[in-house]
Amino acid sequence: PTRVACAHAGMPQHAVFALVSLSLSAAANAVHVHLSVVLCGRNDNHAGDFSERLRISLFSISLGLCRYRHLVNPEIVLVEWRPPEDRPRLEKLIPKWFLSANWQGDFDCQPSSMPTIRIITVSDELADKITGLSGKRRFFPEWQCKAVGLRRAQGQFLLVTNADTVWSPQLFNFLSAAPYLRSDSFYVTHPIEMEGPVRYLQAQGVPFFQIYDSIFSGKHRWYSAVLEHVDRLKARFPVIGHDVSRYLCQYGHALAVDFRKSDFDEFWDIYDKSYDIKIGVSDPLAEQQGQCKGRFQNLFDNQPGDFILASREAWHRITGPPMLPEKLFIDILVLCRLARYYRQVVLSHPCFYYHQAHANATPRVEFGRHDSELNEGNIWDRCCRPFDKFESEARYHSSNWGLSDMRIPESIVQYHPTGEHSGEAERHSSRAKSCASSRRTSS
Repeated sequence: PTRVACAHAGMPQHAVFALVSLSLSAAANAVHVHLSVVLCGRNDNHAGDFSERLRISLFSISLGLCRYRHLVNPEIVLVEWRPPEDRPRLEKLIPKWFLSANWQGDFDCQPSSMPTIRIITVSDELADKITGLSGKRRFFPEWQCKAVGLRRAQGQFLLVTNADTVWSPQLFNFLSAAPYLRSDSFYVTHPIEMEGPVRYLQAQGVPFFQIYDSIFSGKHRWYSAVLEHVDRLKARFPVIGHDVSRYLCQYGHALAVDFRKSDFDEFWDIYDKSYDIKIGVSDPLAEQQGQCKGRFQNLFDNQPGDFILASREAWHRITGPPMLPEKLFIDILVLCRLARYYRQVVLSHPCFYYHQAHANATPRVEFGRHDSELNEGNIWDRCCRPFDKFESEARYHSSNWGLSDMRIPESIVQYHPTGEHSGEAERHSSRAKSCASSRRTSS
């Protein structure tokens, strides 16, 4: 039987977001997942108030997916890397966040429709085994962390993102078509820096769903930054200035409609003829020209690590992201790996995401001689041979990408109804007071 962990042991609630344990066989036989959203983090105050940025991001992703639950079955996979010993773990914080939000009416959809959140915890011991760099407590290898989540994600399509993004409503409309997206393509979109008053409005008691709808309504002055940014992108990326970058955003929900097939065939034809990536050919606007010397023609490399959507098959075919201990330029190399086999599709406004502004806290030197294996001087040369291993990757097998042979603890945060009668809720509350955090082990 499913065992409820101590997410909340206070006043009786009609709904509880709790940590639960599921057997491996139960997970394997779960309902088919169309979309997995994969992200990483830990409660370490990275770049200032990281947990608050994560909370806002998780709320927005959960709300957007919840609104389209009738069309797509999603999951969120969060990898908690080296959780600090002196701070609460995310697996403890997140159920409390959602329980409080449900109590306060922050979401306008049924709690039972909220996506399941799987929290995979990589301890210090496991991290040392993965990285081979013992004792680097501050060290956060972003893409090794994401690889762990990608390999364990169960979706038909896997979307890798970062823990400080807020996606537009139209982007969720596009993602609701995940069961019908073409698996011979991968999908990217562009960011806008956001410093809107989300936290201030929440502190004033405004429900989160109203704040979310408001910041994308176009009625506030900061929304003008979206259109200004899109205009700047047009100069660098011609696809942004073409209707083709908005077509799937606006009509992706019609992919399942048979009589629209000819329209989409025309779309794919235009995309392939005009905006196919030219591997090794420098973009005319690139700073450096020559074979494998500058950004490839039509490659959309505008902060791609915040949003890359590809089929599960595609992620496996490219053996995931490079298992490098650094974080800069790896997202571009991931694009180059995908572009070897798949069509890049760029989604533009009204499909985009806000990036929650914060200080740049990227470490420059942490792992000695492997600190700059991938850098601005060799990224395009490496993109011409994206599957060549780096020295620091010698210990990893491509068939074992994402450390699939390691058994890593996992918890699940999901909605647990307690019934509408106070007696039943009180019985659940009583059980919750005596329970301990449950875990399961997955590979």
